[in-house]
Amino acid sequence: MAMDDQPNGYQTYVLRLWRARYHGEWEWCASIESPHTGERQVFAGLPQLFVYFRELCDCQVPHAPDSCPAPDPPSDTVLQGRCEDCGVRGKGQ
Repeated sequence: MAMDDQPNGYQTYVLRLWRARYHGEWEWCASIESPHTGERQVFAGLPQLFVYFRELCDCQVPHAPDSCPAPDPPSDTVLQGRCEDCGVRGKGQ
């Protein structure tokens, strides 16, 4: 079961945060992992992580339509060239 296929109302993730240098500046990177499936998603910054969870939570409210699309996982394009010190290059790494 993919992360966005879990039942509504309760979600569990392992959240990992670390700092990495990007163009000489320190930035936060993050990953979330489903303990149920082992699926992992990596985010090149906290804003991308927050957008992902906001979209996920907005679709989980009782009045949300059943057809509410799951948030898009971060794309490799968003991650490319970021988090140079930690070697993050895309989903599942």
